[in-house]
Amino acid sequence: VTQAAYGQIFGRLQAVRSGGDPTITFPSRYWDELTEAAKQLAGFFEHEELDRERLLQGILARIAELTYVTGGNGYYLYLRGKVKV
Repeated sequence: VTQAAYGQIFGRLQAVRSGGDPTITFPSRYWDELTEAAKQLAGFFEHEELDRERLLQGILARIAELTYVTGGNGYYLYLRGKVKV
């Protein structure tokens, strides 16, 4: 999940920097939310008792959701209020 997220987000950044697709932008709270998800992921591995459900359905799902918003369909659903950032 994290590797796919990196690839998608990096690709979107490259497109924005090169002027490739100006219609999809990063929402205002995007980087704050992604940073929070990364902190939660790091904190997950710092604890001795690992809750697999929290990892899969919470942290990694949130990272995947934030990544989805950087693509065409995900951005459209974000604009319609179907996906939250």
